Amino acid sequence: MISLTDPTRIAEDGYDGSEWAVDKLIKAKGKSTFTLPSALKAGKYIVRQEIIAHHESDVAYASNPARGAQFYPSCAQVEVTGSGTAVPDEKFDFNKGYTSTDKGIVFNLYGSYTTYDIPGPAPAGGNAGSETQAPAPTPTFATVVRPSEGASAPTEAPSAPVTPPKTGCSSKRRRARRAARRSL
Repeated sequence: MISLTDPTRIAEDGYDGSEWAVDKLIKAKGKSTFTLPSALKAGKYIVRQEIIAHHESDVAYASNPARGAQFYPSCAQVEVTGSGTAVPDEKFDFNKGYTSTDKGIVFNLYGSYTTYDIPGPAPAGGNAGSETQAPAPTPTFATVVRPSEGASAPTEAPSAPVTPPKTGCSSKRRRARRAARRSL
């Protein structure tokens, strides 16, 4: 399985000059489609989708810790089948990958703009390596675990700081935000 610490970006969407990616997502009732690189080696992978909320990103977190870009990732495990042999070679460390000086992190959504620079690296080439394109493999999805409904929030604050778990997509997001804040 590809590690969450070495992901490769294969698709992105931001602002196309008239519509934001989140508006497209809303119109599609929360569904987003992308094509896996056709030469991708068979195996288990983590697909990580991320939305950056800009409603308070006109000010860097370092300038005002009550504001800043907000990251909302979601992950799913997939198993790719097929005869591809390419392994993604472009890696992006989400724990340290974004800084407050990166394009697209501090952004005034309420100002005048015609473009938006998506932060992070450009998506990897369509073949996930150097091999020739072949028919796209069919991904098979692992079971999705959803949070239980009806879970209640604690009624009082914990007496000691709570340390988040060291694994999983949301803890990676938290650590990435903390690392970005510390690098400011």
